[in-house]
Amino acid sequence: MRYPIALAQTILSLVVVAIPLYWWTYSFGGLLIIDSSPFQFTARLLARPWEYHT
Repeated sequence: MRYPIALAQTILSLVVVAIPLYWWTYSFGGLLIIDSSPFQFTARLLARPWEYHT
């Protein structure tokens, strides 16, 4: 293998793209819940969802 670090970075990037899960969840007293990841953002205010996909 000539470039092992580049190969590892490429494989990890493909894993991130292949698994569309939320990475972080923030809750403000259950009133506002925010879920986010590098490719997706969801906010729920009073249990009504709002989604933004990049």
